[in-house]
Amino acid sequence: MKGIILVPFFMTDTANDPKPTNVGEIETLYRDGKIPRAALQFLLMKYAPRNLWGRWADRVSLVVGVALLLAGVIFFFAFNWKDMPGWQKLGLINLGLVTCAACAIWRGLDHPAGQSFGVGASIFVGAFMAVFGQIYQTGADAFQLFMMWSILIFPWVVLSKSLAHWTLWTLIVVIFLYAIWVQQVGDGFEINVVVALFTLTVYGLQNALRKRKGFAWADHDWFSWIWFAVAVSTSASVIGVWAFKIRYGFDIPYDPFDGAYHHPAGILSVGIFAFGYVLAFRLFPNLVAAQIWSLVLAILLSGIFLIFFAETLFDAGELGLLSGGIFSAAIIAGIFWGGIKFLNAHRFNKASVVERTND
Repeated sequence: MKGIILVPFFMTDTANDPKPTNVGEIETLYRDGKIPRAALQFLLMKYAPRNLWGRWADRVSLVVGVALLLAGVIFFFAFNWKDMPGWQKLGLINLGLVTCAACAIWRGLDHPAGQSFGVGASIFVGAFMAVFGQIYQTGADAFQLFMMWSILIFPWVVLSKSLAHWTLWTLIVVIFLYAIWVQQVGDGFEINVVVALFTLTVYGLQNALRKRKGFAWADHDWFSWIWFAVAVSTSASVIGVWAFKIRYGFDIPYDPFDGAYHHPAGILSVGIFAFGYVLAFRLFPNLVAAQIWSLVLAILLSGIFLIFFAETLFDAGELGLLSGGIFSAAIIAGIFWGGIKFLNAHRFNKASVVERTND
Protein backbone atom coordinates (compact mmCIF):
# COMPACT_ATOMS: atom_id res chain seq x y z
CA MET A 1 0.00 0.00 0.00
CA LYS A 2 1.28 3.41 -0.95
CA GLY A 3 1.62 6.08 1.68
CA ILE A 4 3.25 9.42 2.25
CA ILE A 5 6.22 9.72 4.58
CA LEU A 6 7.41 13.15 5.61
CA VAL A 7 11.18 13.12 5.81
CA PRO A 8 12.81 15.63 8.16
CA PHE A 9 15.13 18.28 6.78
CA PHE A 10 18.33 16.52 7.88
CA MET A 11 17.42 13.07 6.52
CA THR A 12 19.07 13.05 3.10
CA ASP A 13 21.35 10.67 1.27
CA THR A 14 24.16 11.91 3.55
CA ALA A 15 22.37 10.86 6.74
CA ASN A 16 25.12 8.33 7.56
CA ASP A 17 27.86 10.96 7.28
CA PRO A 18 29.26 12.67 10.40
CA LYS A 19 26.79 15.26 11.65
CA PRO A 20 27.83 18.93 11.36
CA THR A 21 28.84 20.58 14.61
CA ASN A 22 29.17 24.25 13.64
CA VAL A 23 27.87 26.83 11.17
CA GLY A 24 30.91 26.52 8.91
CA GLU A 25 30.39 22.80 8.37
CA ILE A 26 26.69 23.35 7.72
CA GLU A 27 27.40 25.96 5.04
CA THR A 28 30.02 23.69 3.49
CA LEU A 29 27.46 20.88 3.18
CA TYR A 30 25.04 23.31 1.53
CA ARG A 31 27.60 24.70 -0.94
CA ASP A 32 28.63 21.15 -1.87
CA GLY A 33 25.02 20.34 -2.71
CA LYS A 34 24.69 17.64 -0.02
CA ILE A 35 21.74 19.28 1.75
CA PRO A 36 18.89 21.45 0.36
CA ARG A 37 18.24 25.01 1.42
CA ALA A 38 15.44 23.94 3.75
CA ALA A 39 17.92 21.73 5.63
CA LEU A 40 20.37 24.63 5.81
CA GLN A 41 17.79 26.86 7.45
CA PHE A 42 16.72 24.10 9.85
CA LEU A 43 20.28 23.34 10.98
CA LEU A 44 21.14 27.02 11.35
CA MET A 45 18.11 27.47 13.57
CA LYS A 46 19.30 24.51 15.64
CA TYR A 47 22.98 25.40 15.99
CA ALA A 48 23.01 29.20 15.75
CA PRO A 49 19.50 30.67 16.14
CA ARG A 50 20.79 33.98 17.47
CA ASN A 51 23.10 34.55 14.52
CA LEU A 52 20.46 34.39 11.78
CA TRP A 53 19.64 38.09 11.92
CA GLY A 54 23.37 38.85 11.75
CA ARG A 55 23.72 36.75 8.60
CA TRP A 56 20.79 38.57 7.04
CA ALA A 57 22.23 41.98 7.98
CA ASP A 58 25.62 40.93 6.63
CA ARG A 59 24.15 39.97 3.23
CA VAL A 60 22.09 43.16 3.00
CA SER A 61 25.11 45.28 3.91
CA LEU A 62 27.18 43.52 1.27
CA VAL A 63 24.57 44.16 -1.45
CA VAL A 64 24.12 47.81 -0.45
CA GLY A 65 27.89 48.31 -0.30
CA VAL A 66 28.47 46.89 -3.77
CA ALA A 67 25.59 48.94 -5.19
CA LEU A 68 26.93 52.17 -3.65
CA LEU A 69 30.45 51.42 -4.85
CA LEU A 70 29.29 50.86 -8.43
CA ALA A 71 27.05 53.96 -8.26
CA GLY A 72 30.06 55.97 -7.09
CA VAL A 73 32.06 54.78 -10.09
CA ILE A 74 29.27 55.81 -12.47
CA PHE A 75 28.88 59.25 -10.92
CA PHE A 76 32.66 59.73 -10.93
CA PHE A 77 32.78 59.26 -14.68
CA ALA A 78 29.68 61.38 -15.23
CA PHE A 79 31.11 64.30 -13.27
CA ASN A 80 34.64 64.16 -14.73
CA TRP A 81 33.77 63.01 -18.24
CA LYS A 82 34.85 66.16 -20.10
CA ASP A 83 38.12 66.52 -18.19
CA MET A 84 39.34 62.93 -18.63
CA PRO A 85 41.22 61.74 -21.73
CA GLY A 86 40.09 58.55 -23.40
CA TRP A 87 42.95 56.38 -22.15
CA GLN A 88 42.23 57.41 -18.59
CA LYS A 89 38.55 56.53 -18.84
CA LEU A 90 39.21 53.08 -20.27
CA GLY A 91 42.18 52.51 -17.98
CA LEU A 92 40.21 53.21 -14.80
CA ILE A 93 37.37 50.95 -15.92
CA ASN A 94 39.83 48.18 -16.74
CA LEU A 95 41.44 48.69 -13.35
CA GLY A 96 38.07 48.22 -11.68
CA LEU A 97 37.35 45.17 -13.86
CA VAL A 98 40.67 43.48 -13.05
CA THR A 99 40.35 44.35 -9.35
CA CYS A 100 36.85 42.87 -9.10
CA ALA A 101 37.87 39.75 -11.00
CA ALA A 102 40.97 39.26 -8.83
CA CYS A 103 38.99 39.76 -5.61
CA ALA A 104 36.35 37.29 -6.86
CA ILE A 105 39.06 34.67 -7.42
CA TRP A 106 40.70 35.49 -4.10
CA ARG A 107 37.51 35.22 -2.04
CA GLY A 108 36.16 32.30 -4.07
CA LEU A 109 32.99 32.09 -6.12
CA ASP A 110 31.36 29.98 -3.41
CA HIS A 111 31.53 32.93 -0.99
CA PRO A 112 29.01 35.82 -1.04
CA ALA A 113 31.81 38.40 -1.21
CA GLY A 114 33.43 36.61 -4.15
CA GLN A 115 30.10 36.40 -5.94
CA SER A 116 29.52 40.13 -5.36
CA PHE A 117 32.90 40.95 -6.86
CA GLY A 118 32.00 38.74 -9.82
CA VAL A 119 28.81 40.74 -10.37
CA GLY A 120 30.85 43.94 -10.15
CA ALA A 121 33.28 42.63 -12.78
CA SER A 122 30.37 41.86 -15.12
CA ILE A 123 29.01 45.38 -14.69
CA PHE A 124 32.44 46.83 -15.48
CA VAL A 125 32.44 44.84 -18.74
CA GLY A 126 29.27 46.65 -19.81
CA ALA A 127 30.66 50.00 -18.64
CA PHE A 128 33.84 49.44 -20.66
CA MET A 129 31.87 48.68 -23.82
CA ALA A 130 29.64 51.73 -23.35
CA VAL A 131 32.57 54.09 -22.72
CA PHE A 132 34.52 52.61 -25.65
CA GLY A 133 31.56 53.28 -27.93
CA GLN A 134 31.27 56.86 -26.66
CA ILE A 135 34.95 57.64 -27.15
CA TYR A 136 35.43 56.14 -30.59
CA GLN A 137 31.84 56.50 -31.89
CA THR A 138 31.71 53.01 -33.32
CA GLY A 139 28.19 53.49 -34.63
CA ALA A 140 26.98 50.29 -33.01
CA ASP A 141 23.34 50.14 -31.99
CA ALA A 142 22.33 49.77 -28.37
CA PHE A 143 21.10 46.22 -28.87
CA GLN A 144 24.59 45.18 -30.03
CA LEU A 145 26.03 46.48 -26.76
CA PHE A 146 23.65 44.39 -24.67
CA MET A 147 24.05 41.37 -26.95
CA MET A 148 27.85 41.37 -26.65
CA TRP A 149 27.63 42.17 -22.96
CA SER A 150 25.47 39.11 -22.30
CA ILE A 151 27.74 36.87 -24.41
CA LEU A 152 30.99 38.04 -22.81
CA ILE A 153 29.87 37.62 -19.21
CA PHE A 154 27.97 34.36 -19.73
CA PRO A 155 30.95 32.10 -18.78
CA TRP A 156 31.40 34.10 -15.56
CA VAL A 157 27.71 33.78 -14.79
CA VAL A 158 27.82 30.00 -15.20
CA LEU A 159 30.96 29.64 -13.09
CA SER A 160 29.75 31.96 -10.34
CA LYS A 161 26.79 29.78 -9.30
CA SER A 162 25.11 32.94 -8.06
CA LEU A 163 21.48 33.83 -8.66
CA ALA A 164 22.38 37.50 -8.29
CA HIS A 165 24.69 37.07 -11.28
CA TRP A 166 21.97 35.22 -13.18
CA THR A 167 19.55 38.03 -12.37
CA LEU A 168 21.93 40.56 -13.93
CA TRP A 169 22.40 38.38 -17.02
CA THR A 170 18.65 37.81 -17.43
CA LEU A 171 17.98 41.53 -17.12
CA ILE A 172 20.60 42.29 -19.80
CA VAL A 173 19.00 39.74 -22.15
CA VAL A 174 15.54 41.25 -21.59
CA ILE A 175 16.87 44.74 -22.39
CA PHE A 176 18.56 43.31 -25.49
CA LEU A 177 15.25 41.83 -26.68
CA TYR A 178 13.43 45.13 -26.31
CA ALA A 179 16.31 47.10 -27.87
CA ILE A 180 16.63 44.93 -30.97
CA TRP A 181 12.86 45.00 -31.46
CA VAL A 182 12.65 48.80 -31.28
CA GLN A 183 15.77 49.46 -33.37
CA GLN A 184 15.46 46.73 -35.98
CA VAL A 185 11.76 45.90 -36.23
CA GLY A 186 9.69 48.84 -35.07
CA ASP A 187 6.81 49.51 -32.72
CA GLY A 188 4.29 46.94 -31.58
CA PHE A 189 3.59 44.92 -28.48
CA GLU A 190 4.45 41.51 -29.95
CA ILE A 191 7.91 41.59 -28.37
CA ASN A 192 6.27 41.21 -24.96
CA VAL A 193 5.31 37.67 -25.96
CA VAL A 194 8.97 36.79 -26.44
CA VAL A 195 9.95 38.43 -23.14
CA ALA A 196 7.17 36.60 -21.28
CA LEU A 197 8.18 33.27 -22.79
CA PHE A 198 11.88 33.86 -22.00
CA THR A 199 11.33 34.88 -18.37
CA LEU A 200 8.87 32.03 -17.79
CA THR A 201 11.48 29.65 -19.20
CA VAL A 202 14.02 31.07 -16.73
CA TYR A 203 11.54 30.43 -13.91
CA GLY A 204 10.93 26.87 -15.05
CA LEU A 205 14.62 26.02 -15.48
CA GLN A 206 15.53 27.39 -12.07
CA ASN A 207 12.81 25.38 -10.36
CA ALA A 208 13.75 22.25 -12.31
CA LEU A 209 17.39 22.54 -11.22
CA ARG A 210 17.07 23.83 -7.66
CA LYS A 211 16.26 20.43 -6.13
CA ARG A 212 18.93 18.52 -8.00
CA LYS A 213 22.19 17.55 -6.38
CA GLY A 214 24.90 20.11 -7.01
CA PHE A 215 22.43 22.96 -7.60
CA ALA A 216 21.76 23.99 -4.01
CA TRP A 217 22.95 27.49 -4.93
CA ALA A 218 19.83 27.85 -7.12
CA ASP A 219 17.44 27.09 -4.26
CA HIS A 220 16.22 30.65 -3.56
CA ASP A 221 12.62 31.74 -3.89
CA TRP A 222 13.26 35.45 -4.54
CA PHE A 223 14.67 34.70 -8.00
CA SER A 224 11.58 32.65 -8.86
CA TRP A 225 9.21 35.34 -7.65
CA ILE A 226 10.89 38.14 -9.63
CA TRP A 227 10.91 36.46 -13.02
CA PHE A 228 7.58 34.73 -12.58
CA ALA A 229 6.01 38.11 -11.81
CA VAL A 230 7.68 39.59 -14.90
CA ALA A 231 6.46 36.71 -17.08
CA VAL A 232 2.81 36.71 -16.04
CA SER A 233 2.58 40.52 -15.91
CA THR A 234 4.06 40.86 -19.40
CA SER A 235 1.80 38.20 -20.90
CA ALA A 236 -1.22 39.73 -19.14
CA SER A 237 -0.37 43.16 -20.57
CA VAL A 238 -0.44 41.69 -24.10
CA ILE A 239 -3.81 40.05 -23.39
CA GLY A 240 -5.16 43.38 -22.13
CA VAL A 241 -3.96 45.28 -25.21
CA TRP A 242 -5.38 42.54 -27.42
CA ALA A 243 -8.77 42.84 -25.70
CA PHE A 244 -8.69 46.62 -26.15
CA LYS A 245 -7.96 46.18 -29.87
CA ILE A 246 -10.84 43.73 -30.24
CA ARG A 247 -13.22 46.12 -28.51
CA TYR A 248 -12.19 49.46 -29.97
CA GLY A 249 -9.62 48.77 -32.66
CA PHE A 250 -6.47 50.86 -32.98
CA ASP A 251 -3.46 51.15 -35.22
CA ILE A 252 0.14 51.57 -34.09
CA PRO A 253 1.71 54.25 -36.35
CA TYR A 254 5.04 52.50 -36.94
CA ASP A 255 3.95 48.88 -36.69
CA PRO A 256 5.90 47.11 -39.47
CA PHE A 257 3.32 44.32 -39.62
CA ASP A 258 0.27 46.62 -39.79
CA GLY A 259 -1.36 44.72 -36.94
CA ALA A 260 -1.17 41.36 -38.70
CA TYR A 261 0.29 39.65 -35.62
CA HIS A 262 -1.86 41.23 -32.91
CA HIS A 263 -4.26 38.29 -32.73
CA PRO A 264 -1.55 35.58 -32.78
CA ALA A 265 0.33 37.52 -30.08
CA GLY A 266 -2.79 37.64 -27.93
CA ILE A 267 -3.50 33.93 -28.36
CA LEU A 268 0.11 33.01 -27.55
CA SER A 269 0.00 35.21 -24.46
CA VAL A 270 -3.09 33.39 -23.23
CA GLY A 271 -1.18 30.14 -23.65
CA ILE A 272 1.88 31.50 -21.81
CA PHE A 273 -0.28 32.82 -19.00
CA ALA A 274 -2.05 29.46 -18.72
CA PHE A 275 1.30 27.66 -18.65
CA GLY A 276 2.28 29.94 -15.77
CA TYR A 277 -0.59 28.35 -13.85
CA VAL A 278 0.74 24.88 -14.65
CA LEU A 279 4.21 25.81 -13.38
CA ALA A 280 3.14 27.62 -10.21
CA PHE A 281 0.32 25.30 -9.19
CA ARG A 282 1.20 21.90 -10.63
CA LEU A 283 4.78 21.27 -11.70
CA PHE A 284 6.58 23.43 -9.11
CA PRO A 285 4.01 24.37 -6.46
CA ASN A 286 4.96 27.66 -4.88
CA LEU A 287 2.54 29.63 -2.72
CA VAL A 288 3.92 33.10 -3.50
CA ALA A 289 4.10 32.40 -7.24
CA ALA A 290 0.50 31.14 -7.09
CA GLN A 291 -0.52 34.32 -5.27
CA ILE A 292 1.19 36.42 -7.94
CA TRP A 293 -0.58 34.51 -10.70
CA SER A 294 -3.97 34.81 -9.00
CA LEU A 295 -3.51 38.55 -8.36
CA VAL A 296 -2.50 39.24 -11.97
CA LEU A 297 -5.43 37.14 -13.19
CA ALA A 298 -7.88 39.14 -11.05
CA ILE A 299 -6.45 42.44 -12.31
CA LEU A 300 -6.56 41.17 -15.91
CA LEU A 301 -10.18 40.01 -15.69
CA SER A 302 -11.17 43.30 -14.06
CA GLY A 303 -9.45 45.23 -16.83
CA ILE A 304 -11.09 43.14 -19.55
CA PHE A 305 -14.49 43.66 -17.94
CA LEU A 306 -14.00 47.43 -17.92
CA ILE A 307 -12.72 47.42 -21.51
CA PHE A 308 -15.82 45.67 -22.84
CA PHE A 309 -18.55 47.09 -20.60
CA ALA A 310 -17.38 50.40 -19.10
CA GLU A 311 -18.63 52.48 -22.00
CA THR A 312 -22.07 50.89 -21.83
CA LEU A 313 -22.33 51.14 -18.05
CA PHE A 314 -21.23 54.75 -17.71
CA ASP A 315 -22.95 56.18 -20.80
CA ALA A 316 -26.34 56.82 -19.21
CA GLY A 317 -26.10 60.19 -17.45
CA GLU A 318 -25.48 60.69 -13.75
CA LEU A 319 -27.69 57.77 -12.72
CA GLY A 320 -25.88 55.51 -15.12
CA LEU A 321 -22.55 56.73 -13.80
CA LEU A 322 -23.55 55.91 -10.22
CA SER A 323 -25.15 52.56 -10.98
CA GLY A 324 -22.36 51.64 -13.40
CA GLY A 325 -19.73 52.48 -10.80
CA ILE A 326 -21.48 50.38 -8.13
CA PHE A 327 -21.99 47.49 -10.54
CA SER A 328 -18.39 47.63 -11.75
CA ALA A 329 -17.07 47.74 -8.19
CA ALA A 330 -19.22 44.73 -7.30
CA ILE A 331 -17.99 42.76 -10.32
CA ILE A 332 -14.35 43.58 -9.62
CA ALA A 333 -14.77 42.71 -5.93
CA GLY A 334 -16.36 39.43 -7.01
CA ILE A 335 -13.44 38.69 -9.31
CA PHE A 336 -10.92 39.25 -6.53
CA TRP A 337 -13.03 37.20 -4.10
CA GLY A 338 -13.17 34.42 -6.67
CA GLY A 339 -9.39 34.65 -7.04
CA ILE A 340 -8.97 34.18 -3.29
CA LYS A 341 -11.31 31.18 -3.27
CA PHE A 342 -9.51 29.76 -6.31
CA LEU A 343 -6.17 30.11 -4.53
CA ASN A 344 -7.48 28.57 -1.32
CA ALA A 345 -8.78 25.60 -3.27
CA HIS A 346 -5.18 24.58 -3.99
CA ARG A 347 -3.18 23.11 -1.14
CA PHE A 348 0.55 23.68 -1.03
CA ASN A 349 2.61 21.12 0.80
CA LYS A 350 4.78 22.80 3.44
CA ALA A 351 6.93 19.75 4.09
CA SER A 352 10.48 19.98 2.89
CA VAL A 353 10.64 16.52 1.38
CA VAL A 354 7.80 14.18 0.47
CA GLU A 355 8.52 10.63 -0.60
CA ARG A 356 6.02 8.08 -1.82
CA THR A 357 6.95 4.59 -0.80
CA ASN A 358 5.43 1.15 -0.74
CA ASP A 359 4.27 0.02 2.70
